[in-house]
Amino acid sequence: LSVLLVYVDDLSLLTKDEAFHEDFINYLKRQLPIRTIGTPEYFIGLNLQATATGYLLNQQRYIQELASRFDVSHCNSVPSPVIQDVSRYVVPRRGDEAVADQEKYRELIGCLNWISNRSRPDISFATSSLGKHLNNPAERHY
Repeated sequence: LSVLLVYVDDLSLLTKDEAFHEDFINYLKRQLPIRTIGTPEYFIGLNLQATATGYLLNQQRYIQELASRFDVSHCNSVPSPVIQDVSRYVVPRRGDEAVADQEKYRELIGCLNWISNRSRPDISFATSSLGKHLNNPAERHY
């Protein structure tokens, strides 16, 4: 089994078949100028860890970078992204509530969507629920 990851002009080939790897790299070198950098450990927000049976993928580094960028590193973690009082997050902003920074909120929801579609499907429902408030987010949604 081989996997080719492509993102814009970055390629990463994951394979245990050394002959296929060499043939593929040589083919690419004949077609266009390329630079090989060895075994990747981080690619488009994914941590890649080779194991005896394949690869482990996670986004721990990307999530930590986002926590710092959105100033939520101090928040407590929870075992499930949907808490008991879900109505707090799904109810639209009331007129008397403070409005969250709409641009920053949209950026955060986009980043959370990226994470949920790559390695954390468990946050999809919570992200989708919060995404309903992109046009009018309250501080409590953030």
